[in-house]
Amino acid sequence: MVAVKRELDYGLCREILLRLEGLWESGRRRVPSQFDFEGHGVENVEYNVKKLLDAKLIVTETADDRASDLLGIWPSGFTHNGWKFLEVAKDERKWARAIEAVVAQGGPESVRPLKVELFRELA
Repeated sequence: MVAVKRELDYGLCREILLRLEGLWESGRRRVPSQFDFEGHGVENVEYNVKKLLDAKLIVTETADDRASDLLGIWPSGFTHNGWKFLEVAKDERKWARAIEAVVAQGGPESVRPLKVELFRELA
């Protein structure tokens, strides 16, 4: 059995949110079963989706049939704080400052420290 690398990746979290926003803007509010991110395995994408859910930034649906190439939990929308988070995260300068502050604190353990830093940018 091969060990699967699962790690919190703020860049991947941001990309998940940006793609989810794109689906909402296009009128497709359901994430396709193949939510492919180059360089990231399905398990790692799913892990980061769960971290976004834990931070209360998104709402999710679970897949009925779990196939090896499908996400078992899919982002299906944003919470109010998720929309606010995304608004600030889209600003490259604010994103870079927030990432720098979180890394200076010891790096990613959860999305919450990044959420705190980005919400400071709203003030």
